[in-house]
Amino acid sequence: MGCISSKNAKKYDDDTHTQEIVPSMEITLIDFLAGHMLRTALFKFEDVMGPWVKATMQQHVPDDPTNLAEAVALDEQRSDLTNQQNELSIRRETLQARLKSAVSEDRSELHQQLQTVQSAWTEVKQQLAALPPTPPPAWIEECHAGVGRTMKPFVTADTRWDTHVIVSVMRANLREIFAQYLEDHFHAKELLGGIIRVSAARTRRAHREALVEADVLDALLAIQTVLEQCKFVEAANFVSQLLADAKGWVERARTIRVGTIIQGPSLSASDAAAQTAYTAISSWEKWVETIVGQDLIYKDGTITFGQDLDPQWVDVIKGLHSHLKAVAVQGRHWYFHHIPGRPDLDETFDRMKRIASTLHASCAHSRTIDVWSPPSTPTGPARAHLVMSPPATRMTPPIPRVAGIVGRDTEIAQAVQLLLQPKARVLIHGLPGMGKDVVMAEIAHHPSVQELDGIQMWLQASSEPIFRRQLIQHFATHRPRVVKGLENNTNKAVAAIKRWLSNNRSWVMFVEDASLTSETLWNILPRNGSGRVVVTSQAPLQTQHPIFMGSAIHLEALGTDHCIELLRQFGAFASSTAVLPTDESEEALRVRCEAMGMAHLYIPPTPHRSETAKARKARWLRLEARLTQETELSRPELSSFLKNVVGNLPLTVALCGNMIRADPSIRNVSDLIQLFETHNVEDLDSVGRDRIHDRHYFGLLLSTKINVERLQSDGSLPERDRTAAVTLLAAMSMLDRALTPALFFENHGDVSLEEYEIFTNSAALQRAQQVCLRYGFFQPSQVSVGIMHQQVQRCLRGALLTSADASLAKSMTSVVTKRLTSRFRFSDTMPPSHWPELRQLAPCVEAWCDLFEDPEMSGVLAGSAARESCIEMLNLISYFYVIADGDASAALPLSQRAMGHCRSWYPANEVLSHNSMEYLASTYSNLGRHQDALKLKTEVLA
Repeated sequence: MGCISSKNAKKYDDDTHTQEIVPSMEITLIDFLAGHMLRTALFKFEDVMGPWVKATMQQHVPDDPTNLAEAVALDEQRSDLTNQQNELSIRRETLQARLKSAVSEDRSELHQQLQTVQSAWTEVKQQLAALPPTPPPAWIEECHAGVGRTMKPFVTADTRWDTHVIVSVMRANLREIFAQYLEDHFHAKELLGGIIRVSAARTRRAHREALVEADVLDALLAIQTVLEQCKFVEAANFVSQLLADAKGWVERARTIRVGTIIQGPSLSASDAAAQTAYTAISSWEKWVETIVGQDLIYKDGTITFGQDLDPQWVDVIKGLHSHLKAVAVQGRHWYFHHIPGRPDLDETFDRMKRIASTLHASCAHSRTIDVWSPPSTPTGPARAHLVMSPPATRMTPPIPRVAGIVGRDTEIAQAVQLLLQPKARVLIHGLPGMGKDVVMAEIAHHPSVQELDGIQMWLQASSEPIFRRQLIQHFATHRPRVVKGLENNTNKAVAAIKRWLSNNRSWVMFVEDASLTSETLWNILPRNGSGRVVVTSQAPLQTQHPIFMGSAIHLEALGTDHCIELLRQFGAFASSTAVLPTDESEEALRVRCEAMGMAHLYIPPTPHRSETAKARKARWLRLEARLTQETELSRPELSSFLKNVVGNLPLTVALCGNMIRADPSIRNVSDLIQLFETHNVEDLDSVGRDRIHDRHYFGLLLSTKINVERLQSDGSLPERDRTAAVTLLAAMSMLDRALTPALFFENHGDVSLEEYEIFTNSAALQRAQQVCLRYGFFQPSQVSVGIMHQQVQRCLRGALLTSADASLAKSMTSVVTKRLTSRFRFSDTMPPSHWPELRQLAPCVEAWCDLFEDPEMSGVLAGSAARESCIEMLNLISYFYVIADGDASAALPLSQRAMGHCRSWYPANEVLSHNSMEYLASTYSNLGRHQDALKLKTEVLA
């Protein structure tokens, strides 16, 4: 614990070996780093970032003039009424004073005047109460959308914003507002990671998690980096100096004798008081927990001990309620939430001492434990003297875990087992949105991994400059001797780090978003296998980097049951507007649960305790909400939607969960499916993003675009192969995602396709396939060109067709249309020997025709020729299913769609309509629906 001494300070170890006669504070190094250095940096962060974030939000979210005028008018009205009320209060007080000294003949008139004033005052008060509250500015409402419900009262235009609020607002508005101040999307993602690290450090410190020296250094680096990215140079330099001092002390602690006291900086009176409060609160909390045998909890402005508190303490704790509340507010809340000013620490310490004395007197084993005593409160500046001890060898991952991971237990356990092996090289790869970084964070936080000695690095390989800078910064922070003097020479610093990695075994490197073009990463990994490495990537890197052979974990789509569980965790369909039956008894409710096959959901009343009507209503409402939720989650159409449309992709399932939770109009599965079908990928990503907890900055569409750009810029590939691969991706985005045969691309001389090599050269097609596999766009298949995920296919259409160069979209849709219409030609005179080829092409025809009902493709496929081809192909494939497969039931919906398109697109085109009617009539006849067939044939002849 820090203590103030007016005596000579103990002899400390420094260059001069002198003694000072000044007030001093002996503080352990970690207490000083966490208590003073980090607090000072967070204060600086809040001082500069808070006003800037407010001003930026206000600039980008202006008020509607009408709403602003109404708010001003409302404020003026409230001000006028308040002034009237104040004037009436003064008149009332004057009359009351006169009444006391008035003679009897004047009292009647004064009473009457007083009643009139009182009546007017009451009327004004009622008018004030009837006024609606002034709505907050539009920018504040936008800020409220990014913070939790309990934080909204603290997010106003006038209050000082703490780190948590600043980070929450930036995180929620990073894509739309704050990213435009950065160089590119990769720097925006780095900023997201940085502010999450800053917030995590603040939260861990405020929520009583034990910090070690490396944690504080990481937090200071994160604060400095965020300030640099946001162009606050002076503040960044200030934190950089704090970091430099902290690094110097930590490095010194590695070699100095345990218990040596070295001179620290001088502290101002307020800083000395804050440091004393930090060490006192920390030691008091530990002492109280030891006595009570239960973790103390700061909650709702006071201190509690949970529901498992030993009965012997219940009455004692109740008797201390006022003291516990005061300590929570005056001490801890002031310090950890960085409230300016300084409370009366003597009073706070006195209350802490009273609590300790009472608990000590009530404790059965108090004789073995000394009662806690507070430190003396500093009365002015003091000199910090740091008590040195070796820094902790472990490091806490700077990225927090994600609660409620579903369906990844096997992969996490496998990765942890692999990582614990010496020289481990672990790859976690999969499509964007599979949860790769979430899984890696879970691995990093695993207790067994946390026990590994040495430094742990969490680096972003989205771009080369960012990866190299983060790598050098990490070593400059945690192993400064490695890059001393080389910080401004990137190549030499990287070379020095490479040598260190090769010569040391105690390190773990976590790298997110690596790619085939991550040159620095592949260059620095030691060939002797020292250290441990975990990498996430969209690409199956093991095909190019054998170090991952046997340790590559492919994250595939979740099972449908896991997707439903994920929706359940999001509270999907658990409507808060459930309606209670008015005449249902408790037994009837229980029986209804059993009849619905949901007996496990029934919530019985608490035994041995009388239940009020209000409590019963709340319990029944919770039950009705759960019944509604489980009814919707068990619908077969939801399982089909998740599997066939969403593709069980975790990120997209989470988007659905967020949309359901945020949009009250989505009451059932049908509403969700309709919304999903009528919104494009970009809109869904925007609407469904969890602005409060989102960590996937890029989103699915942007991640796919970035992967395409990496492919296009991959200098290790010949340009013709890159072009062929992009052409293949564009074509595959319009065809069947899993059953597109290679024969679709074979050139039969029916169309001139010399511009696109994959349609004229089978070797070029095979090379393009390999590139797409290499970049993770495809999974290999024995029966098709490759297997593509539904959502990736949809994003590729957005990246390459609907939001890309119009010429590419026009040419590729033309090529695919001509190829299908020329290759899928069927008539009842065609020899059966040709049918197998048409069966292979049939899925592509159906997938291509489906695009005409996709709103995202409406602009690309709006031409008359494409639409006429769609109608023709639907008729042909339906006829093929009838004749070749004898499956009229499969043909019917296709014929009906062709007929529907005719009536919608070409209501006046009799030729197209009559042709479609004949195909539909033929289908009806083969189904035995002769009356329907006759009706259509009669209409054709009319």
